[in-house]
Amino acid sequence: MQKKKSPIKLLLKWAGREKYWIYLSIFLSLISGICTMIPYYGIYRLMDAVYNNTCTSEFVMQDAALIIGAIIVRFVLFGASGVASHKGAYRALFKVRCMVAEHMAKVPLGALNERSTGEIKTVLNEDIEKLELFLAHNMPELVCYLVGPVVVFIYLLTVNVPLALISLIPLVLAVIVMIFMFVGAAGMMDRANKSVASLNSVMVEYISGMKLIKAYNMGSKSFQKFKTAVKEENDVWNIMSKKMGPFYAAFIVVIECGMLLMVPFGGMFFLKGSITASVLLLFAFVGSMYLTEIRPLQELGSSFAQVLAGVTKTEEILSIPTFEGGTEFPKRHDIELRNVRFSYDGKTDVLQQCNLKIKDGERMALVGGSGAGKSTVIELVSRFYDVQEGEVLIGGKNVKDINYETLLQ
Repeated sequence: MQKKKSPIKLLLKWAGREKYWIYLSIFLSLISGICTMIPYYGIYRLMDAVYNNTCTSEFVMQDAALIIGAIIVRFVLFGASGVASHKGAYRALFKVRCMVAEHMAKVPLGALNERSTGEIKTVLNEDIEKLELFLAHNMPELVCYLVGPVVVFIYLLTVNVPLALISLIPLVLAVIVMIFMFVGAAGMMDRANKSVASLNSVMVEYISGMKLIKAYNMGSKSFQKFKTAVKEENDVWNIMSKKMGPFYAAFIVVIECGMLLMVPFGGMFFLKGSITASVLLLFAFVGSMYLTEIRPLQELGSSFAQVLAGVTKTEEILSIPTFEGGTEFPKRHDIELRNVRFSYDGKTDVLQQCNLKIKDGERMALVGGSGAGKSTVIELVSRFYDVQEGEVLIGGKNVKDINYETLLQ
């Protein structure tokens, strides 16, 4: 059984050399996240100096310079990370779109006919566009928003281990909420993608057939079909919002409740003499606030679900087998079907034990009722589809052995 590839690894593989821009972006985000700790450290130094009566104007100036410098460096690096990620993301998007388009040019036309125009448009436009959002924004932001709190937590551990561990309680609760949120969003994404594909299909159909719609006075009927697709799209996102709303509210409340824990526990330690007043102030201020840095991760959860769906849909197109290689088109053009059996859906046979010979230059009419297999014969000769049993020959050569591009020409 073939092991399923990780969507992230697959996406980076598609990006090719452009992934190094993404790696650079992640590195810059990492350094930017580390800089998050310095302002908290500077505030602690200031509080400790005030408590110990060692605060001077010179100390305040130095501490302010440290904090301001760290903030400037942090946002400069984060901005540079954004530039690098966008450079890599847009180039990667170009490669993926070209890769999908080139692949579609090599797959059997029958495989594309099984997909609606709207579905293919959704993959080429919306689904691949989601990959840009992940590469350009989600990945560097994920690193930055995670590294900052981790570095602050490590620093808090060096000050007081019990209070540092207590400060993690809101994070544990928030992670549980995020897991439920992510599972809920992932469960809805399949329906959301189908609704988008359906809307695109109806839109393309409505615009392409406008002349016929007007000629046969089908406006209201066609509009009803379009209206139904729009309503389905609206219903999906309404359900998604109602389903995710309570989790989002719970996430915000939980992640902001650090003060409720830090003040009583810190006060208890202070009264026992386990910590100084400056340490109490540090945890009351920093220990209750640093986890708020991960609030944007909630948005990344829903975005990640969309990215997984986008990668899956793109991979479905790229996994369609292609017809490559083969010999040149034969000089003789006799056409022969030998004991051919064919089914579109794998259940109902359109052709059974079909035998047909057409000599080079001979003209023949295929006559029969609807569904008799007239068009199917032409599609098999053109190799839009491959037979389940038997052979299709041109000039004595099996069409499977003839170069597909040459055959189409």
